[in-house]
Amino acid sequence: MITLIVELAGGTAAQYDEANRIMGLTRTNVPDGLIFHTACTTENGFFVADTWESQEKLDAFMEKLGPAMQQVGFGGATTRVYPTHNVMGTCKIPE
Repeated sequence: MITLIVELAGGTAAQYDEANRIMGLTRTNVPDGLIFHTACTTENGFFVADTWESQEKLDAFMEKLGPAMQQVGFGGATTRVYPTHNVMGTCKIPE
């Protein structure tokens, strides 16, 4: 497992939502290999943290994500990938 951290300086929730719409992603239609995903606004823009089954699954998703991010005007992404030590949670998503 790996964890991806993305910081998007100046990014917005509206851009994030539109990128997901372009890729056809919803809470029930997620990319192959995604274990956990969270996204939030920050004082500097937008932040995403994902846990993936493998680097290969992440790489396959990034081929779709890159064009969608460009289309909505996301720029200046800082990304980091780390080996995942542990994942906890119930994955009960409130509506």
